[in-house]
Amino acid sequence: MTTCPRAFGTLVAAILLAACGPDTAQLPGRGPAPRALLADTRAWKGDVQGMVERRQIRVLVPYSRTLYYNDRGRERGVTADHVRDFERFVNQKYEKSLARRPITVYMIPTTRDELFLEVAGGRGDIAAGNLTVTAAREKIVDFVSPATQKPVAEVVLTGPKSA
Repeated sequence: MTTCPRAFGTLVAAILLAACGPDTAQLPGRGPAPRALLADTRAWKGDVQGMVERRQIRVLVPYSRTLYYNDRGRERGVTADHVRDFERFVNQKYEKSLARRPITVYMIPTTRDELFLEVAGGRGDIAAGNLTVTAAREKIVDFVSPATQKPVAEVVLTGPKSA
């Protein structure tokens, strides 16, 4: 009985792949397995230092054609762009204490009416997306704006023929 070296090599490779299991098996020429973000869905409340220690910041965003939407698997919109800029800023600010393990800022689409309740409930750390400060909302969450930003007042304009 003759054995074919190629068939034997294939059999050994199949046994090794089966022994390693599907999670660690890689196809030749494909490179390392993709990294995955373990999105912990449990409620968590903490301060900025706690977020840095967790290496995660969860940003709740409402769907909108302008602020946040998903285009073929890519997050797009004004809020999405600002969140990515914020992620770069946070990683630069805490670079020395991170030891080459960056903070991941990820967006969680949420309905607009649930944003503040979800932050207060600990299912998100930040709510972003063209939000107005009101007395009722200030009872639920804290609002922050840059110290250099001038106060904003909403002014209702009407035309000469309106009541």
